[in-house]
Amino acid sequence: MRFINISCQEATRLVSQQLDQPLSLADKLKLQTHLLICKACPTMHQKFVTLHQAGQKYATRDESSGLTPESKARIAKTLRDAAQEKKGNRD
Repeated sequence: MRFINISCQEATRLVSQQLDQPLSLADKLKLQTHLLICKACPTMHQKFVTLHQAGQKYATRDESSGLTPESKARIAKTLRDAAQEKKGNRD
């Protein structure tokens, strides 16, 4: 039983490692057993997974779906015009 009884700190390390590379069979067993026993670590595990997925989604996002240079220029001009108009109203 001592073999599969790991601390929350060790479980956190294994969860983090698992997101980057496959765990050994022994480490998988240790982690899964800990997650079944511990009340807090399953929540931590899910948060790590969610954060990792969000990071991957951000890293692989398609930036081509953003604004065109023309749209950005129009927005910038509108903002400049609005700032000039506001400044003119104050004078």
